[in-house]
Amino acid sequence: CTFPGLGNVGDLVPNSDDLVGDIGIVAVETISQGSDPLEGKFKLSFNGISTHPISLPSSALELTQKISVLPIGDFTISVETALDSNYQHFQVENSFLITFTGFVNDEQPLLSIDASWVSNGATILVERVRSLCCRVALSLNGVDYFSRNNGALIFAYDKKIAAVSIAPQFGSIEGGTGVNLTVIGLSHSTVESDSSTLYCMFGEVEVIGVLADDMTVSCVAPAYGIEATVVVGIKFNGKLSESRASFGFVPEPIIDFISPESLPSIDISTVSIDVHGSNFDSRVPVFCHFQRILPSKDDSMQNRRVANEEPVKAIYLNNSLVQCPVQSWLTLQDFFSLQNQDWAKNATLLEGAILEMSLTTEQDWIHSHTIPYLPSETVISLFPRCAPRSGGTKIRVTGENFAERDSLACRFGSMNAELVRFISSKEIECTTPQFNHFGSGAHVVEVQIANNGADFSSSTGFFEFYDHLIIEDANPLFGEAQTVIGISLDDNAMKTKALEKQPG
Repeated sequence: CTFPGLGNVGDLVPNSDDLVGDIGIVAVETISQGSDPLEGKFKLSFNGISTHPISLPSSALELTQKISVLPIGDFTISVETALDSNYQHFQVENSFLITFTGFVNDEQPLLSIDASWVSNGATILVERVRSLCCRVALSLNGVDYFSRNNGALIFAYDKKIAAVSIAPQFGSIEGGTGVNLTVIGLSHSTVESDSSTLYCMFGEVEVIGVLADDMTVSCVAPAYGIEATVVVGIKFNGKLSESRASFGFVPEPIIDFISPESLPSIDISTVSIDVHGSNFDSRVPVFCHFQRILPSKDDSMQNRRVANEEPVKAIYLNNSLVQCPVQSWLTLQDFFSLQNQDWAKNATLLEGAILEMSLTTEQDWIHSHTIPYLPSETVISLFPRCAPRSGGTKIRVTGENFAERDSLACRFGSMNAELVRFISSKEIECTTPQFNHFGSGAHVVEVQIANNGADFSSSTGFFEFYDHLIIEDANPLFGEAQTVIGISLDDNAMKTKALEKQPG
């Protein structure tokens, strides 16, 4: 019987129980094995990259050439061919052993396979023999390899120690930044059984390292003195590790001043606190930490009110300016009544209230700044209450809680006063700006005060700008005391005024 197209099949199994006679027997023998070849092609893939189609059967040389396009680093390939019996079916098994000899770790992913073009129902499997190991075999001619009869003899490579990543990636050139290196190839048992010291290598500078867990080495960056980026690795048992990690040494930021320098106790309109200085770096995030403190009146630390807020990341604008975002909850409102807000104007009650703002760059540099809370300023009256659009008129503003600060500002509508002079906590002098808005004619605006130059108070003080008056004539130009004269303006209007006799 010839079985075409089936490849290698098992023998037929006869049953002669129903034969009659003394020597009846049925025998089955194989004249020749089937010869239909295993045909088709398959592909191997690794991390999304595939080989060109690999033919069946394939040699180790062809497989090596095709796999060389995959990003698996250095590797070796060996092939074993065997005739295996399974459920009376004979199958030819080609086993390719791929050993990753380059930069690897325990989590090296398997090659994936596409065998959709393989004929005769053949199955191609990819399985891990063992991490970081290979079979041991012997060859006398470089072609025929022999391994142990009772199973594969496995040789395990020592794991390569390698630094994979580092956090944070930047720190001060003055040193002191705590860093964590993610490593492979180390374990507590390895380190504890060896008397060698574990080091972190920042370029050529070594510092003591501590194995926090089997994949983390902690150490403190050394002082480097100059701005530079260096490779960071591990030194253990006198050997340097491979490394993919690098660390940047950068100058520490220098803070010159912040703006605004104070905050109102309620109704904050400021959206950010501007931090001015130098050495800010877009690669090194700055974090803003806020703590609101309302001291007790009896100087008791237990009775003071403290609220800590979650850190927020500063907005980098350039190397001399970052901004700390500010939210409305940075007021003192939640320390007091929401209905009666008279407390916001009580200077005695709010004395010593501060916002502690700290700036950090992940794990080392820190700068602290104290921002006082000020009671809400209030405008009560203005004199005079009107002035020409040309500006330059000095206006006396009376009210409450004015602060003697360089940042003190006075605003007429949307325009700031040209000059503000502090007289007392209840009186200031504002010089009107030139008002060119809304064409000509009279225009009324609101007058507002901001002790910090940014958060302007609500106000009931209204001020009128009018066109500059041009006098064309007066009649008469001479007369005695109590003389009534008429003044002609540029719009032909006539106004009268009684002149009092003045000495001289």
